[in-house]
Amino acid sequence: MSTIYEIYGREIFDSRGNPTLEVEVVLESGIVGRAMVPSGASTGEREALELRDGDAARFQGKGVTRAVDNVNQTIAPEIVGLEATDQVALDQMLCELDGTEDKRRLGADAILDEVKRRTDLAAVISEHVALKRSGRGFLGLCPFHQEKTPSFHVDPER
Repeated sequence: MSTIYEIYGREIFDSRGNPTLEVEVVLESGIVGRAMVPSGASTGEREALELRDGDAARFQGKGVTRAVDNVNQTIAPEIVGLEATDQVALDQMLCELDGTEDKRRLGADAILDEVKRRTDLAAVISEHVALKRSGRGFLGLCPFHQEKTPSFHVDPER
């Protein structure tokens, strides 16, 4: 039910108008986890590295087509068929595929921010749906409905 069926990435724009990676993970059950995670305003020296294209003629070098290609051509073939709920196996597979401490080969945006989080999301949704269908959700053991709450970021430097 929570087996990864399909995964693909695409380049979109974040709230600042910068290119960022969006990844969609589809489970065999049809449940989808999709989102994007934009860059932070500041990056620490020990943080995993984002993979930017560096082509000055395209979005001032900030494009993420290399990260998109990594998701679609390198990561997807390796994790399709894995159980989305087996986060240990997924973590190991992604780290082995990259092979670097700072995630510079495949890019932190592809590995950490997107593939991992979207698979987590799809797995969680899958588990909640299974619990809801079994009746446990109706007993209050598994809250299925959550009110939407707005979120925002305040930049103290501006």
